[in-house]
Amino acid sequence: RNPLFDTMFALQNTENVEIQLPGLHLSTYASEEIVSKFDLSLDVTEIEEGLEYLFEYATALYKTETVEKLAAHYLQLLESILRNPSATIAEL
Repeated sequence: RNPLFDTMFALQNTENVEIQLPGLHLSTYASEEIVSKFDLSLDVTEIEEGLEYLFEYATALYKTETVEKLAAHYLQLLESILRNPSATIAEL
């Protein structure tokens, strides 16, 4: 377990561009993680169609059904923000 924190949220809102330097070519690629780095993490990436999100979690601590419920609650929160962007966090 991580000694500083056990839950992480990351918003990836940078362009995924290929970088080319003389004699060097860099590009992004999807990696297949086998072990979760944190108890629970949520990575959200901006794509042309909207947002793509990925939950990664420790299966020893969370059931799949629990994470699916968290994902549904997160989606509900985003929809509430879109319906009422001036709402306070308490109202949402």
